[in-house]
Amino acid sequence: MIDINKTLLSFLEESKKAGYESFLVGGYIRDCLLGIISTDYDIASTLPLKEIEKLIPNCKVLKLNDEFFSAKIDYMGCLIELTNLRIEGPYKKAGYPTKLKYTNDIYEDLKRRDFTINAIAYSPFIGIIDPYQGQLDLKNKTIKTIKDPFDSYKEDPTRILRAFRFSFKLGFTINKKDLDAIIENKHLLKKLSKHQLQKELNKFSIKDIERLKKIEII
Repeated sequence: MIDINKTLLSFLEESKKAGYESFLVGGYIRDCLLGIISTDYDIASTLPLKEIEKLIPNCKVLKLNDEFFSAKIDYMGCLIELTNLRIEGPYKKAGYPTKLKYTNDIYEDLKRRDFTINAIAYSPFIGIIDPYQGQLDLKNKTIKTIKDPFDSYKEDPTRILRAFRFSFKLGFTINKKDLDAIIENKHLLKKLSKHQLQKELNKFSIKDIERLKKIEII
């Protein structure tokens, strides 16, 4: 049994009443399973974002991003990142898929996630959805990609930095095959735009940035 914020549960229930599926995903579920208090509220949903204020009582859209099928919403005082369930096309530019496509399948949506520990979803009507054994990796304190790591880090080099961020933050070990893939692909970090690189580095403490430099990741 995991302890879920009651306001978030209310949103999931209202979504169901309106005839749509919504799931808690990503960092919030990961942290809940680890017993960590989190305000990183991410929901993946089939709700039509432009109609959400009509469909869900007490919901206000603060920002809508049509390009990435996402919105920032305020639901009864909870700030939530709401994203439509989606499938990503091939990555043409580092970190950016060539196209996005709507889906109604949470399993298809979870395929696009970075690490197994971040590819866990929850619905009060279904329970925990964990197709990549993320709970086992949480138990074993392991960071590893969903896809073959050599493909995954090449597809999106920002995952290299995220692997270390989660490793440092959670005290987890990066899987051996992932480390090999990171070493082989770390030169791809140079292909990131300054904005992309800085956005990721801003999530590290000064101490952890020094750790990255010491192991020659940046």
